[in-house]
Amino acid sequence: MERYTIKNNKLFKVNHYQQQVINKFTDTLSDESYKKITNCIVCDKKKFLQLSDIDRQGIKRPTTLCKECGYCFNNPQFTDETHKNYYENFYREIDRDFKVPSKEFYELEKHRGADILNYLYLNGKLDKNNSCLDVGCGSGATSFIFAKIFKDTIGIDLAKEYTTNVEKLDNLKILHTTINDKFFDDKKFGFINYCHVFEHINDPVKDLERLRRIIKDDGYLY
Repeated sequence: MERYTIKNNKLFKVNHYQQQVINKFTDTLSDESYKKITNCIVCDKKKFLQLSDIDRQGIKRPTTLCKECGYCFNNPQFTDETHKNYYENFYREIDRDFKVPSKEFYELEKHRGADILNYLYLNGKLDKNNSCLDVGCGSGATSFIFAKIFKDTIGIDLAKEYTTNVEKLDNLKILHTTINDKFFDDKKFGFINYCHVFEHINDPVKDLERLRRIIKDDGYLY
């Protein structure tokens, strides 16, 4: 693989608490925590350009560019088990500096849900009779806003404690899983929110195929 490393200043500053969590996670890593990608997941070609050895938090996750299609990905990437462990137990603390969002942060995230609903409404795509799936729901604030409008809403996220502050509604369910859970095998949604998710998964093609199976023929993916 061709290699080209860009040297720059560390742009993502972490505090002492975040660094402790990073250290705790990296202590769990070994050679078995990674899997090598030989062919591009998107175009199946093998011409890669390595851009960096570490991610923005200093964790060993080399960034690689496919020179054929432009897909940017980690290679080697975390195994599915390591990937799940990272997002279940470490990611939120490293990225946000807290394991449970404050009430103020939760209220702020509601605006994202309102903005998405306004976008759907202005484009004539808001059907209140639809079922909604909110993927990577984070604090659950967006799921709560969606449940105020849609017939029923399911929010999913791997970080269990991060959804501690979600308000209760009869038509709102929060699950700590992914879209590949068998639970969704017989489900169809009229609206799926998949915002800020692709950059966090190992196989976007697999997720797109899964999304196509669980969205209605006349449904909308945001």
